[in-house]
Formats: sequence, C-alpha cells, structure tokens
Amino acid sequence: MYAASFVGRLFLLSLLALMLGGVNVAYALKNDKEPQPDNTTTARIEGYMHTDLIRAVAASEDGQFFLTAADDKTARLWNSAGQLLKVYRPPIHFVEGDGKLFAGAISPNGQWVAVGGWTGWSWDKSISIYIMAVADGKMVRRISDLPAQINHLAFNKDGSLLAVALGENQGFRIYRAQDGVLVGGDRRFEGICNRIAFTPDDGVVATAYDGKVRLYSSYIQPIKEVTPIPGGQPYGLRFSPDGRYLAVAYRDRAAIQVLSGRDLTLKYLPDMGDIQKGSMHLVTWSRDGRYLYGAGTASWDGRFFIRKWQRGGVPNGAAPARYLDIPVGFDTVMALTPLAEGALAYSTADPALGALDEEGFVSFLLKRPYADFRGMGGAFQLSQDGSVVQFALDSGGKRVRQFYFDSLTLRESEPKETLYSAAKQSPQLQVAAAGPTLLVDGKLKLNLDKDETLVAYALSLRMPLLAVATSQGVRLQHANGGLFWQKSLGAEPVAINLTRDDRFVVVAGSDGVIRWLRVQGGGEEVALFPHRNGSSWITWNSHGYYATSPGAEGLLGWHTNGDKDQEARFDPISNYRATRNRPEQLMGVFK
Repeated sequence: MYAASFVGRLFLLSLLALMLGGVNVAYALKNDKEPQPDNTTTARIEGYMHTDLIRAVAASEDGQFFLTAADDKTARLWNSAGQLLKVYRPPIHFVEGDGKLFAGAISPNGQWVAVGGWTGWSWDKSISIYIMAVADGKMVRRISDLPAQINHLAFNKDGSLLAVALGENQGFRIYRAQDGVLVGGDRRFEGICNRIAFTPDDGVVATAYDGKVRLYSSYIQPIKEVTPIPGGQPYGLRFSPDGRYLAVAYRDRAAIQVLSGRDLTLKYLPDMGDIQKGSMHLVTWSRDGRYLYGAGTASWDGRFFIRKWQRGGVPNGAAPARYLDIPVGFDTVMALTPLAEGALAYSTADPALGALDEEGFVSFLLKRPYADFRGMGGAFQLSQDGSVVQFALDSGGKRVRQFYFDSLTLRESEPKETLYSAAKQSPQLQVAAAGPTLLVDGKLKLNLDKDETLVAYALSLRMPLLAVATSQGVRLQHANGGLFWQKSLGAEPVAINLTRDDRFVVVAGSDGVIRWLRVQGGGEEVALFPHRNGSSWITWNSHGYYATSPGAEGLLGWHTNGDKDQEARFDPISNYRATRNRPEQLMGVFK
C-alpha cells in the first residue's frame, strides 16, 4: 500500500522547470527520441460492430449510453437502443497484441472515456491508460508507466478519481483523473486483481485470484480483507445502488455472494439452483436495485444465459428469491451493465452485443460482421491459380460460398471449375500431425515456441514445401525443416491452403479476412473480407486498390497511428473512391 505526495511531486516539477530555464515542463520532458508507435498506414476492417472479443461494457451515469472495449483495438459508444455513436481508436501495433482493450469507463459528467488493456507495451515497455474526449475521440491525456495489463477501470462518483485493476499480481492504482497524478494503490496482491469499484465514500473494494476481497478507506488504507470461499477465485463485483450490499461473483464456480458494503460480512446467498455447466463470474444490479443479474460460462444444453433474480436475490425467510434464466447465445457472456428504464446491456464472446428490457426480452442484438471460418475443414478450397476461393460463413463449414476474382462475384452455387482442398500428403512427402507438431517422413520438422500451437498445414504437390498455420502466424518451410519465411497476420490463422501452381499461400483468419501471401517472400498480394450476411464483400490488393459489392465500402478503412499521446486516425476507404476504387486491378491479380 502506498500514497503519492502531491507536495513532493509539485516541488520536483517546479525545480525541473527552473533548471530548464522556465520552459513548459510537459514539453521539456518529451524526448524527441522516445519510442513511438509505427505510423504506417494499414488497412483495417470496420464492420460498424466489434470484430473481436468484447471484454468490457460500461454505462454512462444516466444509463442512456454505454461504452464497449474489445480485442479488435477499438472502443465504441452506443445509445441504449444499440445505435453506434462514436468509435475510439488508440495507437496500436498492427501485428502484435498491442492495442487490445480489456477495460473501459465513462466519466460521470459524460465528457471522457478511459480505456486500457494491453496498451503501449510495444513502444514503452509499460502499459498506458488513454483518456479520450467522448464527443470527438481526441486523446485528452495518457497515463503511463503501469507495470501490467489493465483488467478493469472505474471512476468514482464525482469523476475526480480513476481506479485501475492490474494483472501479474500488481494489485491496483488510483489516479487523479484531471491530470493523471498517482494518488495511491496497493501492490501486495498474490494474484491478479480482477475488478475494482469505489465505495460511496470514495474508498475502494477489489477482487483478486488470490481468493481475497479487499476493502480500503478513502485514504487507501486497508480496512478489511476476507476470503469468502477458501480456494475460490472472486472475479466480478458490484455495489447495490444504495451502497448497502456488495455482490461478488466467482470465475471458478457457479457462486454469487452478497456481502455488506461496509464490512464485507456475508449477508445472503442468492439461489443458484442446479446449474448444469459453467460458472457465473459476472454480477450486477438493476439501476433501481430491484433485480440482481449473474452470468458467465453457465449454460443449459449449450445455451448460455443471464440469470435474473427478483428482489435483488434476497430470500424471503426460508423461501429463496425467484429467478429467471434468459438465454442470450451460444458463447460465454463477457460483460454486463445496467441501463436506464430497467434495461441491461451485455456482450458475448461470439462476439455479440445486446440488451434486455426490464421484462427480460431482447431489445436489440448486434452480431459479428465477419465470417467464422473455424471448423471449415475441406470446405476451404482453391482453384488451380487461387483466383477462386471457397469458404464457409459460419463455423463447422456451414453456409458455403465461392468468390470469383475474374468476375468479382460472390456465389453460393456449385463451383464452375475444379477446386482443391489443402493437400495433406504428396508424392514426395509423408506428413503426420503428432500432437502439437508435424512429422515429415517420420522426423520432427516443426519447431514451435512454448505457447505456440499447430492449427493447420498444406503441402505442395510439386515441391518439398509445407505451408503451416500456427496460433502465432504463418510460415513456409522446406521439408527438411529449413524456414523460408514466417509472418504474423494480426489475427490467428484458422485455415490454410496452397495453390496448386505454388504461387500463393492462402490463409483464412479469425478476423474474417482471407489473405493471399506470395510463396516468394510471404508478402500479401490480395485480401478478401466477406460479410457474414452472405452478399456483401470488399477486396483490396497490396497497392491500395479495392473493389466492393454495392454499399459495402464502409467495411474498410485506413488506420494511421499518431504518436503515443494522440488518438489514431481512421480514413474510410470511400474517401479515396475516385483514385482507389479500381475493380480491374483486382480482377487482374491472378493473370
């Protein structure tokens, strides 16, 4: 536990200003040689919805708006009807994970959003929080030098303080929101700090994987710590609207406890019933406190649900409070937050974003805009030269389509020409997957990093070549183990194929993009993004030319980082229609 000295900090800054001859301190401290984000302009998909896991959903003070933060490296502001109002873009690394957002919060006055996650490490070797203006997305300030990823962010009631839950046993920190000055925190955690919240009197409470729930005063002095369930992993937490109760949820089990908001003593246990499978690591209250909600990996027959308890889950004598299980999808519920008029916003890992009204009916549901290539198997096929590609829009090889570059058409009929799945054997080579690696002619030929896993492979039928997709990227190697090239895509490969003329390695990514990489050198020749609606698409080549189905220009734009204290710029590709919309350039790629 520690607290920063405001007087000491101001004294040092003033002294430094004098040493620098009275110049502006903030400017003088900025070193022109400081590492900065790569400012190369890069194509980015924009589907008017997140294109990766939505990890955080946070409501405005009045519940009329909410913020989402996601692994696609954007945060987005929505109104309670599910209409997208603004996209916030921090600086990112285009290939590595830098820029993934795990946390977000809206200031009570509605002027700022705070976002963070794995943010800034690539250039600073430390993590940053970005404070951005709600209205225009401009970066107001950057809070830097955090030692671990940001798991959660929360403003206090008047917006003067910002609490940060950190990973890697680093505990939490409290910053002054106006200028980013460190106020205090606690590093003495023996597990990841998962969630943090302010008490009504500006104390804080935090959960961590060391099993403890910790309560602090407004001076960041420990008041009490408890281990409600020995061996448990407390995760989600939320104060009731009146501050009397603190609901705590667990990552490793289907358990929610309601504690005293003042001293963490157990008050009651909502009825968990007989949950078939999974945990409830998320918990929240309706804005009026009438209902308690829980969700997570809990499911019935593969349907994930949100549980809604009457009376905040408070038992009536020996009778437990009634509850309703509301199915919301086929993947983990990632976040919950209450909205105005009894509504509840939620996200699932599909990714999907939705809201329930007070009666528990879905008021809106926004689904992923991209194809889900997982489990395509033999459905991922190519023509001899790669100018025709077949793929599936939904996981498990469902809703198969073909795209023809010679006519720039997307079809669902039988292909006009012979298409080929990835070759798994060849006349020259005998290849077998052996757990996490490959055996070529009975010998180990694939060296993977510690956390890297094999996804798929394809062989050349003419040469001793292997195209390999792993959890970290794509590589082309000789059958003897020699590596020609290795490439990260910024998305995990899902499927891979090799054209029969040995010109292109073709990779389907978890971001819904299919990329044609040149066998010679691994450079990207062309890419295709088919929308999950089965009719819209956009394709672009390495020279920046594009072609698109009618009305689909909004699916792509150009992202350019500023420096690390600036928001990134995003230019919709339609801004360059006059010079870059060149269908003939795409039709001629394979000629």
